[in-house]
Amino acid sequence: MSTNQSHRNDPSWLAELATAIAEHGLDEREADVVVLANQLHCEGNRQLVLDIVRDRTQPTVARERAFGVMHGIALAGRTSHRSVAA
Repeated sequence: MSTNQSHRNDPSWLAELATAIAEHGLDEREADVVVLANQLHCEGNRQLVLDIVRDRTQPTVARERAFGVMHGIALAGRTSHRSVAA
């Protein structure tokens, strides 16, 4: 499992990512956000917010808001993956 995949399932990393974006904006953690969006897409998620966070032509505020929704998707997916494994 890659480092990025292990982070995707780590709620403390997801919380740290969200805090960093809230405090400093998307620019500093953009690579992490794009990797997370790509992972969620590969898992079968097709929500528009994944496209928005990956699209650098979108306004920053739209991308940051889309990240907030994507963060919820990542957390929800983590819960559903755990329940399937149980």
